Amino acid sequence: MLILDSETGNYVVSEGKRYSYFAGNNYLGLSNNQLVKEASIGAIQKYGLNFSASRQTTGTSVNHTGEQISELLDVLKKWRKKYGTDNK
Repeated sequence: MLILDSETGNYVVSEGKRYSYFAGNNYLGLSNNQLVKEASIGAIQKYGLNFSASRQTTGTSVNHTGEQISELLDVLKKWRKKYGTDNK
């Protein structure tokens, strides 16, 4: 088993060697972004980690409001336009 000595991203480090990393799902390249980490920690502290099924099964929490999802999608669209495949 490969033991990772670094955060996951496009590359990882194990036993002092750098490897390309294809096993993750860091499609947008945000897994090590400090703002994303801080927002994730804040959300976990506020809401916990218990939502493991569909909203019909577990209920809808305040973090599922349509307005918030719409805001997130707008942010993702702007990010994609600036850094993603729409950036020529």
